[in-house]
Amino acid sequence: MRGEWVRLVAEAASTNAFAVFHMTSGRLCREVSTERDLLHVGEIFYELPADNAGGFQYVHPVAATPRHIIDYDTWKGCLVLKEADGALKIGVADDLWGLGKPAGVGGPWKETAVDGCGTWVAAGAHPVKAGETRTVEFPAAFSAYWVRVRADCACTATAQFLYR
Repeated sequence: MRGEWVRLVAEAASTNAFAVFHMTSGRLCREVSTERDLLHVGEIFYELPADNAGGFQYVHPVAATPRHIIDYDTWKGCLVLKEADGALKIGVADDLWGLGKPAGVGGPWKETAVDGCGTWVAAGAHPVKAGETRTVEFPAAFSAYWVRVRADCACTATAQFLYR
């Protein structure tokens, strides 16, 4: 995946997380130790496995950050987080797990025009009629790396996920 442009959709820890990111041009991805990359999107840190460990398909959330982090790097074996107000937080990468449980809201569509094409293997169907709202709660044992929503015809749709 390195060197290729891809479109990704991620949850945001708060409603203004993406607005703050765009205002501050924060860092997205960086290697913080040998073959250990972090991805920081929407105030949530994700561990991004190296390409030889499966790469992006195995990305998983690590922590929601309580403050607006605009940059991060390593220095003498420590992870350094730079907040929007200029404050620096210094620790080790494993300290991220103590920042806060990853949680957020987001999804692939928000009043988006979709064309109704594409194929994947169906794991379940939850039909929604025009003008209708549907809430689906996944079972506690549900596990998947990806969830895909699909429209069967051209429409304007919203599909959002709540990650707790």
